[in-house]
This record gives sequence, C-alpha cells and structure tokens, in this order.
Amino acid sequence: MSTPAQQIANQANAQKSTGPSTPEGKARSAMNSQIHGLCAKHNVIGPEEQSDFDRMATNYVLELMPNSAVEHTLYTEIVGAAWRLARVNRMETEACAGQGTYTEILDDEVLQKKLDRLARHHTRLERTFHRCLKELKTLQAQRRKEETMPSPERTTADLDAQLRRLNESALSAIS
Repeated sequence: MSTPAQQIANQANAQKSTGPSTPEGKARSAMNSQIHGLCAKHNVIGPEEQSDFDRMATNYVLELMPNSAVEHTLYTEIVGAAWRLARVNRMETEACAGQGTYTEILDDEVLQKKLDRLARHHTRLERTFHRCLKELKTLQAQRRKEETMPSPERTTADLDAQLRRLNESALSAIS
C-alpha cells in the first residue's frame, strides 16, 4: 500500500508523462501494436503473406460455413487467432535460429524472456481459437436442431390435412 505522499508524487509524475509530442513520436507510438501483430486490432498481413492468409481463410470458411452474423463474427475471430498462432510459431522458429543446441537456447536469458512472452501470446490465442470454435459449433448445432424440428403450426396444419384426407377416403369407401 502506498503512502499519501507517494500517491501525490505518482500523480505529479503522471502529469509529466503525456506521451509522444512530435509527429514522428506519435507515428512510432501508433505502430506499437503492429510490431509483431499479436495484439493488433486487425490482422497484420504482409504483402507476401496475403495469398497464404486468403487460402487459410477460404479453407476455414469452407469447413465452418458460417451462416448468421454472429457465426461470421466467430469465424472471423477463429481465422484471426489461427493466423496469429502461425505467426507465433514462425517467431519462435526465427528467435531460435542461430542457436547451436537446445542447451544454448536454455542458457540465453534474453531469448528465454522472448520465448516466455511468445508462449503467453500462444496460450491466449489458443484459448480464443478454441472458445470461438466451441461457441460456433454450439450455435450451428442449435440452428440445425431448430431447422429439423417441425414448428407447432406446421404440425397442426399437417395433422389437419392428414385427417381431412382420411375422412375423405373413409367417406368415399362408404359410398
């Protein structure tokens, strides 16, 4: 717990910290989330990666077949998480390139910190992927169930029509 004097000092220091003030600093700060693309609002796709991303998105849409707006939102989240997971894997491979042995990788503290951060991103993205996939599959199963269940109005109308046909055939058999 901080003392009242520390809180006042923290507030005074916070007033001095206003962020970047030059156009160059603001531009650099705006790109912070896109350095590795793992926390960016939108998928970071380099020009050389666009065809790979498009192929992956097409494969997912063919397999998942989103039907409603909510299903499409979940599909988009799944594709984004899958793309970022692949990026994490590429980043891990790049980070470890140049290391001779696993022992060298384990002994490199700077590399270990990077790998730990990537592992946290991997875990978060994997959870997002599986949560959205589970939600999407649940929604689709519910929709299929509703589509196969006859509606009560339809059932009543079908029964009435069937009873009329039976009555007509019974009357025609009597006459």
